Amino acid sequence: METYYTSTNGLGKAIIFVYEKDDLFEVIKTLKFISKLLCLKLDYDVDFDENEISVPVTDYYEFKTLQRKLNDHCKVA
Repeated sequence: METYYTSTNGLGKAIIFVYEKDDLFEVIKTLKFISKLLCLKLDYDVDFDENEISVPVTDYYEFKTLQRKLNDHCKVA
């Protein structure tokens, strides 16, 4: 699993890339867990063709927090 931060017109986005299509479901499950853990609704878009998930984030610091939580709780990381 790899995570990247990108920003377009001031709107940040976390890109989560996995190597296996089955791993997408594990990341989705972890995102739902993190959402409950932080009491925050996380929106995300899944691209099954590219094996990636994009999550809108406010800024780079929110991206780093999400990245740490994924690394702590996701089996794919």
